[in-house]
Amino acid sequence: MNRNYEPTSNRARAAFAVVALTITVTLGAFIDTLAFHYGPDGTVAARPAAVAVA
Repeated sequence: MNRNYEPTSNRARAAFAVVALTITVTLGAFIDTLAFHYGPDGTVAARPAAVAVA
C-alpha cells in the first residue's frame, strides 16, 4: 500500500532555490525602482495643504 518515496535530487532543489531567489531579487529591485521613481513627491499625503485666505 505504501509507495517508496523518492525525494527530488539536490540539483533540482538547488535549481528551484536559484529561480526563487532570482525572482525575489527581481521583484525587490522592481519595487525599489518604483519607489524611487515616484518617491515622496508623488504621494498626495506628503504635499502641504493649500492655504486660501479669504
